[in-house]
Amino acid sequence: MRTRRAAFTLTELLVVLAIIALLGALLVYVMPSFRERNRAGRGGQAVQGWLTYARQQAMYRQTPQGVRFMFAPVTLSTGGTTLGVVECQYLEQPDDYNSVVMGANGQPASGYLYPSTPPTATNVVVKGANFADGSVEPGDSLEILGSGVVHHIVDFPPGAPIGTNAGIQRSDPVNFPNIYDMLILDSNLPPNSLDRPVTNYRIIRKPRVSGDESMKLPTGVLINLNLTFTSSPTGYLQYGGYYPSTLRFSDTPLNTQGYFDVMFAPSGAVLETAGSKLILWIHTQEAATAFDSNPTLIVVYTNSGAVAAYNPAPPPAANPYALIR
Repeated sequence: MRTRRAAFTLTELLVVLAIIALLGALLVYVMPSFRERNRAGRGGQAVQGWLTYARQQAMYRQTPQGVRFMFAPVTLSTGGTTLGVVECQYLEQPDDYNSVVMGANGQPASGYLYPSTPPTATNVVVKGANFADGSVEPGDSLEILGSGVVHHIVDFPPGAPIGTNAGIQRSDPVNFPNIYDMLILDSNLPPNSLDRPVTNYRIIRKPRVSGDESMKLPTGVLINLNLTFTSSPTGYLQYGGYYPSTLRFSDTPLNTQGYFDVMFAPSGAVLETAGSKLILWIHTQEAATAFDSNPTLIVVYTNSGAVAAYNPAPPPAANPYALIR
């Protein structure tokens, strides 16, 4: 007849404790790596969500909406720096500016264009305008309708406030110190385009930041722009050929800080495109290589505006974008 043992032997108990200790050690080793991989994934989900939301808003509101990606040098845990994005902002494009007020005699009393004094081919005055309220800013564009030419209002240095080396200045700083109404353009007006007051014009306003708060990636996660915009001979990192026309630097000539915008049209497509897709490479600062920490590729297809997420093909793949179509 068998008898039931009342307890474990000392040897069995020591074996169980050793197994628990081993599992605990493995967990301590694996958990940081798991958290790192999870952070990179959450960063990719956040970027995909921001872009998708902007696209949906553009289609719903039937006005251009987008996301601004602000970049600056980011220090990597392995040493060195890269050009990275850790913060974004939502954008919306306001309606065109066109202010014409008719006087008692049926003639324009304000809001019309006329030459600067002395006349300059790149300067134009908007009669009665006050751009100090931000209704028109450097970087917006002037179109005299019928001319077929759009003239950009000078924005140098980028982001300069109106009245200080930028494209909007006071036309009469003595008598009207608070009125900013002279536009300085980056190209000459057509000959004789302002030989009379002109009311048939519009100012196309660039996107403005929407909301007071920016969106930030999880701590330690970045969009690596050195892997997003790379030229030959490693041109596969630029797969799709997209290069935003809105790429601006705020510290020229150092070219280490600035922004670029991804704007969606009311149709859902991406505005101002050059290439079939934009690919954003997202990983953590702790990654020893670009393939560590489960990096995520966020892809914006410019023709449709669709936003998708992929994982890059790991080495030794010749093209890490092999899964992207």
